Amino acid sequence: QDVTNQLISRHEILRTSFHMEQGIPVQRIDEQVQLVVDEMDLTGQSNEEQLESLKAFVRPFDVAKAPLIRVGVAYTAANESVLLLDMHHMISDGGTMSLLVQEVNALLNHEMLPPIELQYKDYSEWMKTRDLSSQEKYWCQEFYEEPPIINLPYDFKRSQQKKVDGNILSFELEQGWKEKIKRFADQTGTTEYMVFLSAYMIMLSKYCRQEDIVVGSPVSGRVNQATETMFGMFVNMLALRGRPVANKTVEEFLGEVKETTLKAFEHQEYPFEELVEKVDITRDFSRNPFFDVFFVLQNNEQVALNLGGFKTEPILLDTNNAKYDLTLDIEPKENGYHVLIEYRSDLFLPKSIQYMFEHFRVVLENMLANKAQTIGQLSMVSKRERAVLLHEFN
Repeated sequence: QDVTNQLISRHEILRTSFHMEQGIPVQRIDEQVQLVVDEMDLTGQSNEEQLESLKAFVRPFDVAKAPLIRVGVAYTAANESVLLLDMHHMISDGGTMSLLVQEVNALLNHEMLPPIELQYKDYSEWMKTRDLSSQEKYWCQEFYEEPPIINLPYDFKRSQQKKVDGNILSFELEQGWKEKIKRFADQTGTTEYMVFLSAYMIMLSKYCRQEDIVVGSPVSGRVNQATETMFGMFVNMLALRGRPVANKTVEEFLGEVKETTLKAFEHQEYPFEELVEKVDITRDFSRNPFFDVFFVLQNNEQVALNLGGFKTEPILLDTNNAKYDLTLDIEPKENGYHVLIEYRSDLFLPKSIQYMFEHFRVVLENMLANKAQTIGQLSMVSKRERAVLLHEFN
C-alpha cells in the first residue's frame, strides 16, 4: 500500500485523468490521489474458481477518475499469493511496466530514487512543437494506393460489428532456433525482427493468395533520452507494407522488408491515428483501419519483482480479448523462442491456429535452408502434412 502510493505521488501520469472540453480531449492531473489495495481471500476456491476471480479483477476504468491503476493481492494458498496489477493503456506501456517493477524493487529495499525532472505532460508539450511534416509525407506516399483487405480463410463468417472475443495459444521454437535465426540474419544483413516479419508476410500471402500484405507492429516511441525513465504511453503503431510476389527470391524480399522496416522506424513518430484520418481508405466497422494482423517481437527487458525472501514468477492472465484477427507474439528465450498467437475466437477454431503455427515454422525452415529460392517455390507444407495429403487421403 505504502509503495503504491509513493509511486503515485512520484509520477504525475499515475494521477492523470482524461476529459473532453469543447470536443477536445485533455489531461487533468490531481495533486493527490490515494489508492486502496484490494485484498481477496481465495483459499477456499477451486483452481477454476480462483482463475475466474483473478480474471474478474481486470475490468473497465472510468478514464475521468484518477488513478487509472488498480492493485490487488489475492491469497490463493497457505504459502502463496498473487499480486494483481491493472493499468489503463492510456497511462502505460511495456517500458512503463519494466520501470515500475524496477522502482518497486528499489522502494521495497529502502533505496533512494533519483528525483524526476520531467513528467509525461512535458513530453506531450514537446510533441506539440515537433515538425512531423516529412514523416507525414512518407506515410501518405506509402499508402497512396489503398491497401487490400486481407482475405484470411476464416472458420466463421465475420460479423458486421467488430468483436473482441479472443483466445491465445502457446508454442515453442525449441532449442537451436535462436542460433539459426541469428546466423541467417547475419548472412543476409538483416535482424531477427526482419526475418520473422518476412516469414509472417510470406505465410499470410500464401494463406490469402495475395501479394500485397500490411502487418501492424508496435514501436516504443521513446525516441528522446529523457523519455527512457518516464512512465506513460509512448507506443505508436507502424503499418508495415510488404509485397511477397511469387517470382521474388527470399533474399530479394528480405531486402525489401529490411528497407521498409528501417524507413518505418525512421518515421516512427508520426501518430498512427493521424495517418488514419489523413489517408482516404475504405472504412469497415467490422475491421481495423489498414491492418487486421499484427506482429510483436518482445524486446523489453524482463525485470523480476524482488520481494525479499519470497520466490516470485510472472503469471500470464488471458482476459479472452483480441484486438486484431491475428497477432503473432514472439519472445526470445535463451536458445529458442516462445510464441503466442492471439486470435479472434469468433473467426478461427483452435485447430486452424495450430496448423497456422506449423506452416509459419515450415516457412521459416525453408527460408533458412535456401534464400535463393523464389517465394512461389517456397513450401509451407510439413513432411507430416505432405504424407497425410499424398498417402493417407489417397
